[in-house]
Amino acid sequence: MTILSDLDIKRELGVNIYVYPYKAKNLKGASYNLTASKLAWNLSTKKVFMILKIIKLLSNLI
Repeated sequence: MTILSDLDIKRELGVNIYVYPYKAKNLKGASYNLTASKLAWNLSTKKVFMILKIIKLLSNLI
């Protein structure tokens, strides 16, 4: 396993790393800070889906 520097991450954006929406302020020394969203990408179907139902189910359990 290799740790990527901020320059490595910038170079890989749009090639092997995809972040949308990209915010330059979230790029740090060897990391990119992500923000949670109501949308998710399904790697199997290659489609976006909303996770509102999952959030609702979880909130009912708490």
